[in-house]
Amino acid sequence: SIDKTLETGIPLYWAVRYKNKAGKLSTWSTVRKFRIDPDAYEYVVPDIDTIVANIPTGHPRAYVNPEDLGEFRAIKDNNASAKLTYDYYMRTAEGYLKSYIIEKDPPVKTRKDFATDVEWSQYFNTINGQCMGNAEKGVVMGYAYLLSGRKDFARYAIDLIYEYTNWDAINGLSSHKSQDQSNRRIMVYSALVYDWCYDQMTQDERDKIVEMICIRRDQVHHLLTSLDKSFYDSHGWTIYSMIGTVAYILTHDVPEAKDWLRKAVIGYTAFLPVWSYQDGGWCQGTGYARHSRPRFIQFGRVLYNGGVDLFSKGWMRNAYLYHVYTAPFDSVGSFGDEGGRDGAESNSNIRKEYAEHI
Repeated sequence: SIDKTLETGIPLYWAVRYKNKAGKLSTWSTVRKFRIDPDAYEYVVPDIDTIVANIPTGHPRAYVNPEDLGEFRAIKDNNASAKLTYDYYMRTAEGYLKSYIIEKDPPVKTRKDFATDVEWSQYFNTINGQCMGNAEKGVVMGYAYLLSGRKDFARYAIDLIYEYTNWDAINGLSSHKSQDQSNRRIMVYSALVYDWCYDQMTQDERDKIVEMICIRRDQVHHLLTSLDKSFYDSHGWTIYSMIGTVAYILTHDVPEAKDWLRKAVIGYTAFLPVWSYQDGGWCQGTGYARHSRPRFIQFGRVLYNGGVDLFSKGWMRNAYLYHVYTAPFDSVGSFGDEGGRDGAESNSNIRKEYAEHI
């Protein structure tokens, strides 16, 4: 990470060398010259120890710190946009609370259990939604509790996430090897609920939920190193942000979380996005963008509490332009290599992200 700015407009030089497994250093590479444009954006990233020191020892840690929680909940009283958000979450949480549905671990089935590929695909897609159902409702209920302090919201959120401690995270239909999207969504949303509803949990609930999150993280940790060989793996980079979010939340709670966070911070601050540059674009098209870009923004919001401002990065400063060019408000269909597969849904989600960005 770069924890200080370089002087602009003057010649600067760099070279590299490496250390092999035996600990022997190579010779230096050819020296190369560069300069920083006088108009470059200032983008400073603290070292990992400074970031960890800035993470609160208590909860919540994601989006708001414990000492700011009262002020955070009061924003709605003086901000019309915040009041709209608050009202939306209250309505949605009330609706979920009335039903109090908690999905159970679905039975494992394979293609051979179905007569046709179509039947198998329909079943798999339905079950995938059920696998993520508790997590997606849980994060809404958890955020509603964060906004309001209503304990009934927190209790339902905890019950939804705690159910995953009874699921087969390694071989079940929600496991990474069965459906990576289910596994990673359960992992990161469970972590957010754990963070936001921490004070309403018993110690047994905390311990078992953290254990479940770590088991699901273990199923995807290999994707972090696979990016060294497959640099444009979109699922791998999404996992980076999700593991980074989990690591931030579990720092001080799980000893290994600091190392997870170090890897994620280096990847996100130095390399991402690999599908764009300072222009703010996303060359994969609007279909992939609607899934990948929000993960970048989510991790950015979480890291902000640790003193890392991803939003000052050149790409992020211009990210809103992508929406203007690829999904103007009178457009339909999808733009880029996704073709028309996602249709108007892509543009709708891209426009939603744009509204959040500004």
